[in-house]
Amino acid sequence: MAESPARAPFEPCRSACPECGRVLPATVSEEGGALFLTRDCPEHGRRKTLWRKDAAFYRELTRIVRPAATHDLPHLVDVNDAKIIAVDLTEDCNLRCPVCFTAAGSRPTTQIDADYLLSRLAALPHRRLEIALLGGEPTLHPDLPRLVREILRMGFRLKLLTNGLRFEDPGYAAQLREAGLQWVIYQFDGLDRATYLTLRGRDLLDLKLRVLQTMTDLKFKVCLAVMVVAGVNDGQLGELLRFGFRQPAVHHIALLPGSPLGRNTMDLSAEHLHAEDVMELIAAQTDAHITRADWLRTARFMQRVYRVTGNIDYRQRVCFFSMPLVGDADDFIPAVRLTRPWEWPRYAAYLSKAPFILRNFSAIDQGRMPGHFLYLSIEKMYGAGAMHIEDNGQCNTLYLTPDGFVPSCLYNALYRRERPSCVAC
Repeated sequence: MAESPARAPFEPCRSACPECGRVLPATVSEEGGALFLTRDCPEHGRRKTLWRKDAAFYRELTRIVRPAATHDLPHLVDVNDAKIIAVDLTEDCNLRCPVCFTAAGSRPTTQIDADYLLSRLAALPHRRLEIALLGGEPTLHPDLPRLVREILRMGFRLKLLTNGLRFEDPGYAAQLREAGLQWVIYQFDGLDRATYLTLRGRDLLDLKLRVLQTMTDLKFKVCLAVMVVAGVNDGQLGELLRFGFRQPAVHHIALLPGSPLGRNTMDLSAEHLHAEDVMELIAAQTDAHITRADWLRTARFMQRVYRVTGNIDYRQRVCFFSMPLVGDADDFIPAVRLTRPWEWPRYAAYLSKAPFILRNFSAIDQGRMPGHFLYLSIEKMYGAGAMHIEDNGQCNTLYLTPDGFVPSCLYNALYRRERPSCVAC
């Protein structure tokens, strides 16, 4: 019997020491179907950590998405590689969550100067970017309504990431809406009290539902941002999808598997939930309405469009997965299935929506779709121990810093460690 062809070895890369964050040469090895990163730190010795649970899945991804070119510096990249510019407005927060990838509130409080931020944004080379305002808790910045007005006046798209506590005051929420804010990425981890007690340290369920109603009344477009933690809310994903379809303000549900980043009192490790785990959970909780194959098909379709158009909105990554869903709370499918003519007889009820989906595929996360659509995404963030610098160089979310622009995971895992007051510009 012929032997199976040998798999090509993984190329050398750079990673970071999980103890001190020093960027080092690293190798990737495959063991037991998983991938591990090994690097030698002159101070802390050899460190070998789990990087990817499913080597076969990663190989499938790299057939769709090629790793980015190596940058001269481990952190700073060209802003032309960005779709989103993220800005930490403040390190202050009105919660002290047991898990927080920014460790908000654990350092001396700093906040960015509004005029400085506006001058930095004005110098950006184009206006097709989306600006994401976050923190800490960005609603604690005293100039937020002014920043919203001015950033929109410049022509950028804008999203606010918030825990929603200040939106409990309808007058404050209305002030932001009047300033022009449309999109809110809303921390919303589940539909029971125990979830919030565990992840946020407080029973916030009633408040979260009241604030969502306020956002609905004010006609905000809402993304529910769900930190997914095994044994806490990983059994609620199907229920959250059905809940999202029933909410007129909700256009997007973003699932964020917990990671060893920032404040991590639950001791989330590199072995915790990965994106592939969340895909399997969703398949089980939706009776296979959404499968792992659908995620890969969507990525392949998007990447083909990117190659043809050069539109960075379509460029795929190996840590972020997205798909539009079409249907309702009782019956929905991934929209990518409508791009396969041989499946049309099976999905005849959805065919009238196919042309609209194809024309607006990259704009679905902007909430431009009518009813019966929901955008779903999974994003896995990596701590220093699972940091693959070249893969992270693909990131199209760049943080604005005094030194330049830093990809998201590199910023949260390494740059914050080096510059603990990085927003004090």
